Amino acid sequence: MLTLLLATDFSANSKAAAHYGYQLAMQTKANVVLCNAVIVPAEVPQADMALWPADEFDLLIQDSETVLKDFKEELDALAPTDGFKPKITCVTEPGLVTDVLASVADKHHADIIVTGTHSGGNLSRFLVGDHASQLIEHSRVPVLIVPENPSLQPIRKIAFATELVNMERDLKPICDLITWGKLLNAEIIVTHIADEKYEAFKYQKDLAESLLGLADKSHFPDIHYRMIKDNKVDDGLEWLSEHGELDILAMVHQHRNLFAELFSHSHTKKMAANLQLPLMVFPALTH
Repeated sequence: MLTLLLATDFSANSKAAAHYGYQLAMQTKANVVLCNAVIVPAEVPQADMALWPADEFDLLIQDSETVLKDFKEELDALAPTDGFKPKITCVTEPGLVTDVLASVADKHHADIIVTGTHSGGNLSRFLVGDHASQLIEHSRVPVLIVPENPSLQPIRKIAFATELVNMERDLKPICDLITWGKLLNAEIIVTHIADEKYEAFKYQKDLAESLLGLADKSHFPDIHYRMIKDNKVDDGLEWLSEHGELDILAMVHQHRNLFAELFSHSHTKKMAANLQLPLMVFPALTH
């Protein structure tokens, strides 16, 4: 059974993301861990100079636990009386959001972290950081980033976008997506975005054979290949998200060095910043 970790700070965006995650849990018959990270002043620059009274800190934890319990009841009410009802475990922990989520995901063996987009404005982003971006960079499990006002309709079509540079890198997340595809009864489209001049055709045969092999081994025939010709990957991704009639867009995040980050944003981070549909980000392979 899958376990979904739903991250919430009780903002409108995070609650909408949690509602989406709960619907996903009902579709996949998964367990749910509902988590709130109580942000301590250490997450704010120069906060180490401040004194944080123990009694006020305890009140913060208690308040979080109370609000989290109320939110759990709100999610429980979404489940039909005659259908599957996900088991919800509530977790409140103090610390940096990314650290707390990483620890909770590991402890509860979460298969995915579901979070909303950042909505605090430029000043808030400067003070406490863009948590979705940090999760993309550091999470060891896939992260599902949910935009504002997500559709709660059943998921029927998932596209895995790739530059088709590293077949070994792409095959594991594709295999993981097949698991999701089976549970959701959804179609998976492996989508290659490439320059028209790029010699992509030499990869298409290999990829087609690999997909056929995966389909046979996993008994999952609803996986297909599609190529989008575009000189810029970001433009191709934008076109795909707008015109592909997708429910989820999936990608692998690649870590970049300092110079690459200065001059070229990663595609996954750029997509997350301009999100139009849920984005599932797989961590990069460590080898």
